[in-house]
Amino acid sequence: MRPGAALWMVWTAAVTQARMQGLNPGMIVLGIIQPAVFLAITLRTAERLDTATTQRITVAVVLTVLWNTTIWVAGGILRGEVRGGTLAANLTGAHPGYLILFGKCLGALSHAAVVIVGSTAATLLVTRTPVRVERPGWALVGAVVALLSGTVLGTLLACLFIRTHYGTQLSGVLMYPIYLVGGMLIPPDVLPEPVERFSALISLRWANAFITHAVGGSVRPGELTVLCGLTLGYAVAAVWLFGRVTHNARSEGRLVLD
Repeated sequence: MRPGAALWMVWTAAVTQARMQGLNPGMIVLGIIQPAVFLAITLRTAERLDTATTQRITVAVVLTVLWNTTIWVAGGILRGEVRGGTLAANLTGAHPGYLILFGKCLGALSHAAVVIVGSTAATLLVTRTPVRVERPGWALVGAVVALLSGTVLGTLLACLFIRTHYGTQLSGVLMYPIYLVGGMLIPPDVLPEPVERFSALISLRWANAFITHAVGGSVRPGELTVLCGLTLGYAVAAVWLFGRVTHNARSEGRLVLD
C-alpha cells in the first residue's frame, strides 16, 4: 500500500472514532473526574509545592490518566467492533487491519487527551496553581510522541485482548501496577533497583521525564530517543501480533485462542 493511501486510511479511521467518542460516562470519569481528583489530591499532599514539584505532578497526572485511557480505549474499540459485527471484516479484509485499529486508537486517544488536558487546566485554575512552561515547543513535541506511543500501546493491547478470553481481567492487571512502577506519579529513582529497571521499558516513563524537563526549561534528547525507540519496538510487536491474529482468523476460522 502506498504511504499516502495508508495515511488516509489512518486519518479516516481516527476522525470517525473521535466523532463516535463524545462525552460518554466512561470518558467523563476517566477524562474529566479522574485527572481533577488525582491532581487535587497529589498537589495537596505534596511535601513541598514549589514550581518544579507542580510541573512534575501536573505532567505525571496527565500521563497516568492517559495510560488508564489507553487501557479503556483498547478494550472499548474491540467491544464496539464486536457489537457492530465489523471485527472479523477488519481483520481479514484486503487492507491492513492494523492501520484501521491504529487509526481508531489514535482518534480515541486524541479526543481523550484534549478532554484530559482541559480538565487538568481547569483544576489548576480552580486551585490557583500556576504552571509555567519554559520550553513549550519541546514540551509539545514530547506530548505528540507520548500520544503516538500511547496509540501504539493501545493497538498492541487490543491485539492481546483479541487473543485471550480474559481481556477484562488482563486490563485490570495492566492498569494499576503502572501507577507504582511506571515512573510517573512515583519517581523512578525511589523505586527498588529491579523495579526501576522494569520501569525503564515503559515508554510513558520517558515521556514523563522528557516533558517534565522541557516544561522546566531543559531539553534532554536522550530521553526523547529512548521514548521513540520503545515506541518503535511496541509498533513492531503490535504488527507481528496482529499478523498472528489475522493468520488465526483466516486459516483456522477463530479470533481468540482456546
